[in-house]
Amino acid sequence: MTSKYEQALARIDDAHNEDPNIVFVDCSEVPYELHYANKMTKYLEQDKPSASEILRLASNLVEEICRSCGYDSDEAERAAALVRKDNMERDEECQVLEDVACLVFLDDQFEKFEREHDEEKIVGILKKTWAKMSEKGHELALQIEMSERAKGLIMKALSS
Repeated sequence: MTSKYEQALARIDDAHNEDPNIVFVDCSEVPYELHYANKMTKYLEQDKPSASEILRLASNLVEEICRSCGYDSDEAERAAALVRKDNMERDEECQVLEDVACLVFLDDQFEKFEREHDEEKIVGILKKTWAKMSEKGHELALQIEMSERAKGLIMKALSS
């Protein structure tokens, strides 16, 4: 029998599969929302390998999917609160989710973003992104493979 976690994740992935926006990942077409969710999961595994099921679902979730899979109202609301970033300053799981979102931006979206905007705007966005992240998030961010220009912009943002 499939666990409620596996059921919820499958339903979330089904919803992501309906995204008409396609990206190429390892020579395969993938709906962008599914790709994004997979990146969130990847960084969550690196940032917090012992994350709770609710935090794991929150990185991909819609509240009613949790309820329809057997999570009680408190658990479903907790997942929704994580997505809304309620109490981020005091909630470790909320901070982990924010780290994960920032890591996906840096890994998956930053190089395109930096090609489309001027340096001043890029450095400002990087400063704001960095300020949202924990020390663990910072460590993981500095391990992401990226172009020399992108790395240089990050270093410029951190030094100013």
